[in-house]
Amino acid sequence: MVVDGDGQHTMADAPKFLEAIAQGADVVFGWKKKRYDPWPRLVLSKGLNTLSRWVLGSPLHDINGGCRAFRRHVARRIEIRHRINFVGDEIFARCRIAGWKVAEVVVRHFPREAGQSIHRPWKMAGTVARVIRYLFELRGEIRRAQVLPKAAADSASPRSHDRAEARRGTLAPGGPGAAYAGGLPR
Repeated sequence: MVVDGDGQHTMADAPKFLEAIAQGADVVFGWKKKRYDPWPRLVLSKGLNTLSRWVLGSPLHDINGGCRAFRRHVARRIEIRHRINFVGDEIFARCRIAGWKVAEVVVRHFPREAGQSIHRPWKMAGTVARVIRYLFELRGEIRRAQVLPKAAADSASPRSHDRAEARRGTLAPGGPGAAYAGGLPR
């Protein structure tokens, strides 16, 4: 389980995450349904969640909440490639690409006790522009990943495979299931 260290979350919510994992989720996001954030953060979060739904197809209410849990094999395999402070979107995208099941549980939220937000109202326009570019990059990664399995499945089908062999002149006499020219087994 990963929890921000700024005092906004409590480990007392951990059983909710474990229950969601026990029910089959691979990654569980915490949803701060009742929030204690300053208004600029509320606006930024609402905007990010709306954009994430629109661009990535995210069903999550709080994609960038500070509490997440992962199955061990997912935590070991997930790779964060983008360097932006909105990692929840990338985690969601990696889950879609890998076919991992995502869940969301309601968590308690508390006013920040430590640290400061890096988001400043006067930098909001630049932040929004970076986030939009980031989300479209993630959507592109999801789409490319979805095309690859389809292309692999199409090329693995017997008919398309035989058509390709016929074009190359390597389809063995006897048709599908016969050995390749040169005697190599199929």
